Amino acid sequence: MKGLIVLICSVLTLSLVTVLVGLLSTQKKVRQYLEMPAYVGPVPEHVRSAIIARVPLGSSRQNVQDFLSSRGIGKDGDSSCEEGAVDGVIICSVGAQNHAWQPIREIYTFSFEFDSDQRLRGVEVRSRVAGP
Repeated sequence: MKGLIVLICSVLTLSLVTVLVGLLSTQKKVRQYLEMPAYVGPVPEHVRSAIIARVPLGSSRQNVQDFLSSRGIGKDGDSSCEEGAVDGVIICSVGAQNHAWQPIREIYTFSFEFDSDQRLRGVEVRSRVAGP
């Protein structure tokens, strides 16, 4: 009986560690992309501020695309970017890739909205936890 309890505790501990590693690895990647200091929590408000500090509202669409490309966002296999269904939107996701060792992960979505002159009108950042 004692062995079964030890086994169950070990499995639960391993599961918890795996979940935490999955969540923290995505947060680390977001910090790297945006050069955010470790002491700044990667909550959507802070991530949005970090993006706008690098590509201010009013920036051209090309400036936003250059920023994303220079940081590897959408090009490195850990993230993706695509044109949204609505004209004038670029949507990027970080952490959406499903890895067997990362059954639960945090996904960040950055949405860049442009006006009719292709100037950055708004940036929205969302974070959610997803499973298999």
